[in-house]
Amino acid sequence: MLVASVSPESAASRAGIKAGDIITTVAGKPIEDTGDLVGAIRSADEGAEIDIGIVRDRKEQTLKVKLSDGERGRRVWTI
Repeated sequence: MLVASVSPESAASRAGIKAGDIITTVAGKPIEDTGDLVGAIRSADEGAEIDIGIVRDRKEQTLKVKLSDGERGRRVWTI
């Protein structure tokens, strides 16, 4: 999943996710489409810190994202 933009002040922005990143996993689950991404985020516990696997500049990385109250249902990435 290619990230087109990241909402300022969002959990994704705070974690360091940037436009151009490719999201490959969320909480260890493979991400193939928008539905996978939304489902993985919504299934995370409120306030939980989850691992996001990304590829940036051809290098795999894992970022930690902490979802604050109410962010599970908000759109924090544009894909």
